[in-house]
Amino acid sequence: METSGLYTSEEMGAGVEDVEVVQSEPKAIALSTQNQPTLPPPTEVWRSWQTPTDALKWGATVLPDLTPAQLQQLFDSVPTVNGKKAPAFVQKVLSIATTF
Repeated sequence: METSGLYTSEEMGAGVEDVEVVQSEPKAIALSTQNQPTLPPPTEVWRSWQTPTDALKWGATVLPDLTPAQLQQLFDSVPTVNGKKAPAFVQKVLSIATTF
């Protein structure tokens, strides 16, 4: 019995006779987006947030390797624009995520 790597020659198909090989054409699968919800652009995700905690939860999903304290520090470091930190936080998190 001859072996090839981790499999015996029998496991690799040696001795198999009268095998019919059937070839088929690949079939295209149509994906429908008709009933799927429309997601906001990544930069607009903040519009549904009610508190800074929502921003930090989102940040944790995008940058899971950061600790909650690191995310809080990042949130605190972004400038407030028109009374809101969320848009700047989103931009900062996305810029960090795309550098990895």
